[in-house]
Amino acid sequence: GGVGLPAESRPSLRASVRMLAGSSPGRLAVLGMVAGHVVMVGIMTMTPLHMRDGNHDLQVIGFVISFHVIGMYAFSPVVGWFVDCLGSRPILATGGVVLFIGAELASRTQAEHSLGIYVGLFLIGLGWSCGIIAGSTLLTGSFPPESRVQVQGLADLVMTASGAVAGLISGIIVTWVGFRPLGHWSGVLGLAPTAAVLFDRVRTRLHL
Repeated sequence: GGVGLPAESRPSLRASVRMLAGSSPGRLAVLGMVAGHVVMVGIMTMTPLHMRDGNHDLQVIGFVISFHVIGMYAFSPVVGWFVDCLGSRPILATGGVVLFIGAELASRTQAEHSLGIYVGLFLIGLGWSCGIIAGSTLLTGSFPPESRVQVQGLADLVMTASGAVAGLISGIIVTWVGFRPLGHWSGVLGLAPTAAVLFDRVRTRLHL
């Protein structure tokens, strides 16, 4: 972190944690990034097993995952354009809704069917893209230039660790209660940034 600064002038990890935790926009940005990543990893990890239970061919499963990846990356320029035009917060809120709809569609589709899973995984990928792009934009715009690299690295670390935990826990959840509860509660988690944005807006209006 602290690109262009002497090593002794760069913020420590502890200072970066305090800086991020003390910033309301920073917390919102990380929430959007983490929520999208947890939902995406948790459901994507278990979807091939769910589809195998429905006796789908590996080719069909591969197409579903490919469609999901298209949702994650193909529309990134469009998402970035909307962030530039509308701001990060509306896109974070929209991304949470898209995550919820995608997770519900995937979780409510029976294992032997595939259309709902195709659409659901695509929407989850698109919601993930909204969270990553809008969250990263909000994050970097909330800190001075000398702190941005360190804070972004910390946010990426939190996001990656959360995704790893989600990948591990998703298997346990599916074993205990099945794929549908995993998808449903993942979708509810995906609404967290939407709720946070709405709460901030209501609080701001009440103070006006």
